[in-house]
Amino acid sequence: NKTGSVKFGILRNSLQQFGQLGITFVSTIILARLLTPEDYGIYGILMIFIMRFRNVADSGIAGI
Repeated sequence: NKTGSVKFGILRNSLQQFGQLGITFVSTIILARLLTPEDYGIYGILMIFIMRFRNVADSGIAGI
């Protein structure tokens, strides 16, 4: 049944994305408690660049 497999795929993808968001949220809270404010600021700036490069790679530009 195609409708059932499509619904299952959407559910699985949603659960995966929410799981990744939850893990990221928890790890960010732990890092915020462990690092000094200066170190956490550097971490935040680096994460902006990492996320930007990941978006570029996911869009397929890196393969050109």
